[in-house]
Amino acid sequence: MRLPPPKQARRLIDPSAFKESPFIVLSLALFFAFIGLYFPFFYLPTFFTSYLHSNENIAFYSIAILNAASVFGRITPGLLADRFGSLNTIIPISLIATILAFAWIGIRNEAGTIVFAIIYGYASGAIVSLPPDYRR
Repeated sequence: MRLPPPKQARRLIDPSAFKESPFIVLSLALFFAFIGLYFPFFYLPTFFTSYLHSNENIAFYSIAILNAASVFGRITPGLLADRFGSLNTIIPISLIATILAFAWIGIRNEAGTIVFAIIYGYASGAIVSLPPDYRR
C-alpha cells in the first residue's frame, strides 16, 4: 500500500529557514568547525615532507595512522555517550581536539607528529560520530 502523493510539491531548499538567526548561527558554526576539524587530514603529509623533511613513506602512512585512530574514536566515545549523554561526551573531546590543533605548532619531530596523528585521529572520529540530536 502506497502513501498518497503530497498535495503540494515541496521545494528542495526552504528559503524561510535562512530567516531564522539560530539556524544561520548553527550552520556557520558547524561549517567553520568542520573546516578546522579536517585541516590536519589534508596538511599532515605536507607537514611531514616540507617541514620535517621526512621520508615520503611516513608522510603517506600518516593519513592511514590518523584514520586508523579515527576508527577507535568513532566507537568508544559512543559507549561513553550512552552513559553520560552525547553533548557531555562531545564537549570535552572537542576541547581536546582544539588543544591538540594548537599544540601541533610546537611539534618538531616525526615521533611527536605520529603521536599527534593518533590522538587527533581518535578525537576527530569522536566528533564526527557524536553529533547531538538537535530535534529536542
